[in-house]
Order: sequence, then C-alpha cells, then structure tokens
Amino acid sequence: GKLLAAPFASVYLEDDALVMGKATLEIREFMAALGLSVNQESNIPDDHISCVLELTTLLLANTRQTSPYRSTLTQYINNYLTKWVPLYIEKIKTHAQTTTLYTVADILFYWLDELKREYQYE
Repeated sequence: GKLLAAPFASVYLEDDALVMGKATLEIREFMAALGLSVNQESNIPDDHISCVLELTTLLLANTRQTSPYRSTLTQYINNYLTKWVPLYIEKIKTHAQTTTLYTVADILFYWLDELKREYQYE
C-alpha cells in the first residue's frame, strides 16, 4: 500500500514526489561537505527522517562545542528542515492510528519550533 506519511524529504520537496530524487542527492552532498555519509549497506535513503534527525542532533552537539557549526545548523534548519518536516508532521497527525504516534509527531513539531526560534538567521 501507499505510505500515508512518507518519511522521505524528496516526497515533499520534489514535484513528482519520488523517493531518491534530487533532494536526496542534495542532502547527500551537504553531508559529504561535512565529512559525513549514511551507511549505504542500510539501504535507507539519505533523506529518510531517521537520517535527517540524526544529522540534526550531530550538528547540535557540534554547535555546542564550536561556533562555526552554528551557521551550518542555522542554514540546515531554515533551508531544509522547515521546508518539509512540518508537512510530514501534518501527514502523521492526519493519519496516525495510535495516540503514541500522534504524540511523537507533536513532540517533533515542538522540537522543530524550538530549533527555528533558537537558530534564526541573524
């Protein structure tokens, strides 16, 4: 069956809503510029929400240690996360069949909101 809340950025950022599109390659290049990559043996596309959230926490951890990461994180949040994660959250909440899943979507919403406030363009 069709995924009701696809966990891939490319589905929300591409006109044709296909997985492994241009958006996947763009986030792969962004990660590569930071010296990072997704383990290709996992067969999980680079723009899967789990990879995206892991990259977010990694950038947050590094931002706390060195300030050059702050501008990278600000760019990542404002030019990438905010462009599709709210749409993904909305889909989860619309189609959630358990209160747990709905609550997780709510938590993700509030976390993203906090990140947007903390890492605005200055």
